[in-house]
Amino acid sequence: MHSTPEFVASVKPFDTVASGDAHPLARVRYGRGTAFVRWRHIRHDTLLAETGRTLDYWLRIDAYASQIIYQVRELISKARIPAVADFADLHNHLDANTGWGNPIDSLSAEDFAAVQWRFTDRIRTEEPLT
Repeated sequence: MHSTPEFVASVKPFDTVASGDAHPLARVRYGRGTAFVRWRHIRHDTLLAETGRTLDYWLRIDAYASQIIYQVRELISKARIPAVADFADLHNHLDANTGWGNPIDSLSAEDFAAVQWRFTDRIRTEEPLT
């Protein structure tokens, strides 16, 4: 039994489509503590029930993560920071809690945490920063 509860860590809004009806599927990654522990595909029409958030919310989180990835790539290309493996690594090189611009800097702590998880998910599975 785990003492730390599992939570929805990251949602990739458009990962694939369902076989048969071609309904869009999101990939939902679950976390426990500071690690991803599992994932599964969720139909868009059940995303709210599964995650407590709408597709529009996850699309915004994904867009904010993309903006930060772009900014981090710029810092890496100018040799201001080395490549990082996750959002937590950024804290070794800069104040990663601010300076991303609005609306990211104005997000609630919960929403900013969702952006950090999505950033980490994207650079590990889709867009490595190497």
